[in-house]
Amino acid sequence: IIRELNIYKPGEKTYFNQTIEKKDWHVPEMWTKLKKTAEYEKRLKAIEEFNKKNEFRKRGLNMTGTKFGIGVTSALFFHQAGALVNIYKDGSVLITHGGVEIGQGLQVKMIQITAEQLEIDMSLVRLFETATDKIPNTTATVGSLSADIYGPALINACQQINKNLAPLKRKHPTLTWPKLCEQAYNDRIQLFA
Repeated sequence: IIRELNIYKPGEKTYFNQTIEKKDWHVPEMWTKLKKTAEYEKRLKAIEEFNKKNEFRKRGLNMTGTKFGIGVTSALFFHQAGALVNIYKDGSVLITHGGVEIGQGLQVKMIQITAEQLEIDMSLVRLFETATDKIPNTTATVGSLSADIYGPALINACQQINKNLAPLKRKHPTLTWPKLCEQAYNDRIQLFA
């Protein structure tokens, strides 16, 4: 009950200074739904019965909410990123971005995003390590921010390349990806962004 009373309400500020907006605040609804789907009340009654019957052995049940700030709200300059996508005439793709893999699966996410945007198999995408001669002014890999900023940077680069390739795709709709890239190279179409 105490945890339910302490759930943020619209208009309140979090510990990282984010104002809770009513239109985006779904935690009370999620909390109620979770209690129902987890059969919290039914389980609690079963535990109470168990505890009445057992003097030395007891059970308990708890629901705990957590909060985790994503991003850096006090320094908006952190919310920018760069990425470089190079496509070679054999169809292989090399990507570079400013994020660092620290165990959150960032590199796999970036490969997935690139493959999805270019509509190719992930096996064609390779990743080059972070290097400031490729991506200057990198943003720190903090606050679960990296995928949210480097992903859109890669999407932007892929969209530029897709725009360059669009006329060729319309002209040759049956070309495989490697053949499309080779033809783009031969037609002097820019294959990097």
